[in-house]
Amino acid sequence: MLQDSENSTLTDIAPKEDPLAQRCRVELFKSDETTWNDIKDDILRIERAHFEEPFEEEEFVEAFNNPEILAVLLKDTETGHVVGFTYALPAEISYNKDFHPERLNEVKALDSKVAYIEDTAIDPEYMGHRLVVPLISTLEEALVNKGYGYFDRDSAVKHNYATNIAKIYGDRIIASHPHESKYGDQVFFRIRL
Repeated sequence: MLQDSENSTLTDIAPKEDPLAQRCRVELFKSDETTWNDIKDDILRIERAHFEEPFEEEEFVEAFNNPEILAVLLKDTETGHVVGFTYALPAEISYNKDFHPERLNEVKALDSKVAYIEDTAIDPEYMGHRLVVPLISTLEEALVNKGYGYFDRDSAVKHNYATNIAKIYGDRIIASHPHESKYGDQVFFRIRL
């Protein structure tokens, strides 16, 4: 079981025979302790390794300087580098940036706050070690603690990402639909926390 997010480790969920997973830990991003400049090289390297059209640095600067961001970093304790990350903002903020503004009225009609997970990525060298599970679990816990009842995310059809989201979240998914985007075919999901 993950410990509190401030000092959480993966020791209890990482396979004992996986030394790479054993040395990684998740932590909530705290802007008063860590600045964008402290993590930018790692985040940009991971983002560029994963996406043909990665987010630009300005988008990350805007997000990580927003006091309403909920971000989780995955760090390798041996190297000190960020090797994975995910982050969410209130859906109203995400949808007001000319990004799916048609979703804004749906969000306002719900009975609880909605977050939008803007990005999730793991360093390619760290993939295959079940590290996305504690990353997302920690983010979900932080969202619940901040009073969110749902989160939205778009997931790529490519590499079966959307199929995996559908399997993992099952009956917690309250809405989903496929759509095209500049990032390729995706599926939109709204998931109950």
